[in-house]
This record gives sequence, C-alpha cells and structure tokens, in this order.
Amino acid sequence: MNAFYYSCYEKAMMPRSENSSAYFSKTLFWILAALPFVFVILKFARWETYGIFDFHTFHLAGVLANNGQAQLAFDWDSFVAQFAPTYGTPGAFPWFYPPLLLPYSQALAQFQAPVAYVVFNFIGLAAYYLTVRSLFRDKFREIIILSAFPLLIPIAFGHPTVFFLVFLLLGYHLSKRHPVLALIALTLVAAKPHVGGVILFLYFLKTLPKSILPSIIIAAVAILSTSLFYGSDIWLQFLSLLKSASDNLLAMQLENPYRSSLFVALAPFGIPAAIRWILHFALLAALCGLGTYAFRDAKDDRFWVVAGLAAFFTSPYIVLYDYTLLLLPLILVIKHARTQEKCPWVVAVLFIESIPMVLTVLPPAYKFNFLAVLLFTVAVLLIKIRCTGPSDRPRP
Repeated sequence: MNAFYYSCYEKAMMPRSENSSAYFSKTLFWILAALPFVFVILKFARWETYGIFDFHTFHLAGVLANNGQAQLAFDWDSFVAQFAPTYGTPGAFPWFYPPLLLPYSQALAQFQAPVAYVVFNFIGLAAYYLTVRSLFRDKFREIIILSAFPLLIPIAFGHPTVFFLVFLLLGYHLSKRHPVLALIALTLVAAKPHVGGVILFLYFLKTLPKSILPSIIIAAVAILSTSLFYGSDIWLQFLSLLKSASDNLLAMQLENPYRSSLFVALAPFGIPAAIRWILHFALLAALCGLGTYAFRDAKDDRFWVVAGLAAFFTSPYIVLYDYTLLLLPLILVIKHARTQEKCPWVVAVLFIESIPMVLTVLPPAYKFNFLAVLLFTVAVLLIKIRCTGPSDRPRP
C-alpha cells in the first residue's frame, strides 16, 4: 500500500511535459481566450441595438464629473434626467457607487461611449489575463479557459467587475507580504460596497489589530482626496443616495429581474420574510463552512475562498453580473487541484450555467440561474475536496 502511495506521489510531483500538460488543447485555449474580446467587438458593432444600458451610467457619471457637476451623479432624479440630453435617448439607470469610482468614470468619458466601451473592456480583460499569468503561471491556460464565459456577463452589462476582480487577485497576492498594499487594493474593490465591502471588512477583521491604523489612514486619504476634487459634501450625498437605493431594493423596484439570492428566490412562494432571512444566512453559513472544509489543508487560501463566497452570497440583492467574482474560489480550486482529468467537467458546468445568463434576456431565466450558480459553487468546492492530490498532503 505504501509503495502504491509513493508511486502516486512521485507521478504527481513529476514535471508535466508539453503534451501531458495540455488537458485542454491550445486550439481550445485560444478560441475561448479570444471569446470575450470578440464579444466586445460584436456588441460595439451592434451598439445602437442596445440603446441605453448599464455602461452608460458609468460613462454619464464621468461626463458630469469632467464638467464639474459630479454632485449630480448623487441626485437620483437629476442624474436620470441627463441621459436624454447626453445620449439622445432617455434612461432609468441611477448611480449608486461611491466617489472612489468617479476617476474611472472620468477616464471613460474621455471617449465617446461606444469607443470607451471597447477600450476599457479590452484594458480590463488584458489586465485580468496578465494578472492571472503572473500569479498562477502553472495553471494560466486552465484558468483563462474556465474564465471565458463568466467574463462575458459583466461585459454584457458594461460593468467594471473585471477590474474589481483584478484588484481582488492583487489583494490576495499582496496579503502574503504586503498587508497594507492589500488593504489598498481591497479598498478599490470596495468601490462596489455590497460585494467588495464584504471582502474588505473580513480582511480587516482577519488582520486586526495591525489593520486599524492603516485602514484609518487609507479611509482618510480616500475621503479627503475625493472631497477635494468633487466637493466637501460628496460623501454625505453618497450616503443619502444609499438610503434611496436601499428603499428601492426592499420594495423590489430596482433591477428586479437581474437580482438573485435565496431570499429573493423564495419571495414568490409567500414565505414570510423572517424565515427567508434565516434560510438565506443559513445557506451563506453552509457554503462558507463547505469552503472552509474544502480548503482545510490550504490554510493560506482558506480565508480567500470563504471571503469570495461571502462576497457573492451575503447580499440578498446580488446582481448576476457579480457572479464573475466567484472566479476567485474557482481559481484557487484550480491552483490546488491535482486530478486534472476532472477539469473538463468544470468547463461543462460553466457552459451550462453561463450561457443562459449571457444570451437570454427573458427575466425568468435570471431567476432560475441562482440555482445554477449555487450548484456551480457546490460543485467547485466538491472538486477541491476530491481532486486534491498527494502533493497537497504532508509526506509521511
């Protein structure tokens, strides 16, 4: 038995040849790696078909900020009223992001909206590919292939989620030796508060008490610098706008077809809100517990898996383009997985789950896809449990 164990161990530790490493072919890699870029070009080519969509929110905020009217972005009615004079078509997409995201929007506004869409999606994708290449060189091909379809989701909406994912990966990497830089990177991720704010808060708690002073300094610099550029009351306006956003979310009046969680999914069945809250957080605890168990032998990555799961499943009003952030747990599973023949099954799961969210515009499809996302998450964690090879365990 010991001879068999050591034989398996030696095989797992042997360097892979160019042929044996390609459990995905190079052709498949290039096709899927290029797919998000092709999708951007196709959407640009049919730009007028889509009218006003989420991307215009970020572009319009930049236009207003560049014109010295950043405060209008935090006035719901005034902001929505600017769509028609700016783009020739009325829109109903308010701005709910903190002032930290205004510099990104100002950079967008240096171009006309269609060109800005192409330029910044290309920059975001290139940054993601380069980050993955730098941090996970041995598994670069596999990670990019498994990322292809999830990346299409924020691209379709025009959200900068890919940039948030890049800063999240940088925060993960920097946390090992440069915790203060990691806090800065995660602060940028927290420009999307209901998602990135969860990760930043968990990392803050994890690194206490060392994180207290750096966090105070980072917060002070962020608040003072943005107040200097956009007005002294810009953060008060943002906090006031958050109340309006919360009221609309609770009334199910904001992006209702695209929001998803167990709390939302159970609403049509007449289940009391208190029970739905209990079940929602019970599911969150169960998934984080499964992630903790799956990475029980990978202490350094265990926190980040749980944080990635919490970022997506904590909010009862998660929007499905934030699904891309689940790439963090997936990447860490691929990082540790040794039984490589399981990976094509993961690709099949991604195909099944991602295509409807990208290509289907019927609102009911988005409701059903929460189940797909949930099953995907559980499947990924089970793959980690089953696919961890001997090289992940201490040698006797």
